[in-house]
Amino acid sequence: TRRSEICALSVGGRTSVAVRQPAHPVAIALIEAFGSPLSAPSANRSGRVSPTTAAHVAEEFADVEDLLILDGGPCEVGIESTVLDMSRARPMILRPGAISGKDLEPLIGPVVVPEIGRQAASPGTSASHYAPMTPTELVTSAELTARLASETSRVAVVAFAGTHVGETHELFGMPRHAAAYAQMLYATLRRADASQASLMLIVAPDERGGLWDAALDRVKRASARRATR
Repeated sequence: TRRSEICALSVGGRTSVAVRQPAHPVAIALIEAFGSPLSAPSANRSGRVSPTTAAHVAEEFADVEDLLILDGGPCEVGIESTVLDMSRARPMILRPGAISGKDLEPLIGPVVVPEIGRQAASPGTSASHYAPMTPTELVTSAELTARLASETSRVAVVAFAGTHVGETHELFGMPRHAAAYAQMLYATLRRADASQASLMLIVAPDERGGLWDAALDRVKRASARRATR
């Protein structure tokens, strides 16, 4: 529960507080130098694709004067952290991340893991989130060929490396290893978004469990609405 000394703006008006302890030495040094906890929202405009490098942050806020960016290098994991609700009798994952329910259970006992897309309210769990500006759809590998055949203009396809997309369209290849896929996801979405394609198709990974579940959660939210430039 939020204590009175914690500003209500920092928790979005909620009564609960999410506490995160970073592992990155630069973030730890900043907190130690400041001497108090920091309110640290994501370094991107609400709903947009998350940044994973300092260059992404600079691009996102190119219109902001005197912007200060603390560059600790590319994000190691690539997607947002797991959010765990400890306020209930049985802990519940509010947002999936690199640390899964199976990772947590040996430490804290049974953990509730809601179906992907049905998590309770938490930062980054609105139906549409992490969204490119390019109209974006999520398809299965079985649907891809027919979907591309129906498009006469160029399509940016985010799919496993080696996927055939034809000469008209452009493939933004993704690795088949879960950790590498998660690490590259947002950077790849940003590159595809910048390609000026008329449509982006994300092929949903077939794998499940751990980081694959977290990655699937992100691509579902990225494709939840068809944005326009």
